[in-house]
Amino acid sequence: MKSKYTFLSLAEEILAESDMPMTIRDIWNSAVLKCLDKKVGSEGKTPVDTLGACLYDNIHKTEDKKKFMIVSRKPTLFWLISRKNELPSQEKIDDFLDKSYIKSEKNSLYNERMIHQVLANYVNNCPLGHVYVKTIFHENSLKGKKGQGKWNYPDMVGVSFIFSEDDYNPASIELMKLVQYPMCKFYSFELKKSLNFGNYKESYFQAVSNSSWSNEGYLVCVDIDDEVKHELKRLSDAFGIGLIQLNIDNIDDSMIIYPSAVKPVIDIATIELLVSKNKDFLEFISNVNNSIKLNKLVDKAKYDKVLSVDELNNYLSKLNSKK
Repeated sequence: MKSKYTFLSLAEEILAESDMPMTIRDIWNSAVLKCLDKKVGSEGKTPVDTLGACLYDNIHKTEDKKKFMIVSRKPTLFWLISRKNELPSQEKIDDFLDKSYIKSEKNSLYNERMIHQVLANYVNNCPLGHVYVKTIFHENSLKGKKGQGKWNYPDMVGVSFIFSEDDYNPASIELMKLVQYPMCKFYSFELKKSLNFGNYKESYFQAVSNSSWSNEGYLVCVDIDDEVKHELKRLSDAFGIGLIQLNIDNIDDSMIIYPSAVKPVIDIATIELLVSKNKDFLEFISNVNNSIKLNKLVDKAKYDKVLSVDELNNYLSKLNSKK
C-alpha cells in the first residue's frame, strides 16, 4: 500500500533539495510553488500552522522517529537530520539571513513593527490607564558576543504616571516622593503578528525574559489560534505575563485577554543593562526621570505618536490592505 503523503513528507521533500535551513513559512511557500500542497490534500484554513505543529511534534520524538532538527532561533530554522553532515556553517547561515530573511521581513508589506502604532493608540486609553510607549530598536543596541543580547530588549516599553491619572495637589505629590511612593508604572511589550502551536511557547518565554525589568509585561498579538489561548492562560497563571489581542479592523475591539501579574518593585540591575546597551531605552528612562522631577509629562514627542481618530482609521485601512 502506498504511504500517505503528509505535511512531514512535504517538509522532508523541500528540505532534501534546499541549500539552506528554512523557516516553516519558507518551507510552505516553496511547497506551494512546487504544487506539493495539493499532494497533502489538506482543507484546513491555516496549513502553515498545521505544518509547524507537525514539525515541532516530530523534533520531540524519540531519536529513531525524529527526522527534523532546529538549527537556529529567531528565526527558527529547520533542517533534516539525515543531512546533518551537509549543514552549512553558522557563518554562512548568518550571512544568508542578513541578505535574505531579515531583508524580506523588513520589506514585507505587513510586518510586526507596523503593529506598534496600533498598540501605541490602544494603550493611550485602555484598562491599563494612560500609557505612553516607545519603540525600542534592537539594531540600535551595542553589539556583543553572538547571542549575548538575545531576548534582552522588548519591542516596546511603556510608562504611566500617577500625576496623569489623578489631579493631585503638588504638596501630595511631594509627600509621595518623600515616602517613596511609586510615581509611575513601567510596562514591557513583546509584539507578534500571530501566535500558533508552532511559536507560542518561544514567543511567551521571550516576553518573560525581556519583561523582567518592568512592573507589568505583555505578549501582544493580532491573530491568535483559539486553542493556543488555553495554553497561554496556563503559562500566564504560572509566569505572570499578560496577553493583549489587537484588532486591526476596529481598535476598540482590542482587549486584554489575560492581565499581567504586577511586580511592585522594578529590576534596577536589568534597567542598568538596557540603559547601557541601547540608546532608545536610555532616552526613555531619561525622559521618565525628567517628568517625575517636574511632576508633569515632558518631551511627549519622544514617545511614539498617538494618531488622531481620522489618522488611525486611515492607518488601519492601509494596514488591512497589506495583510
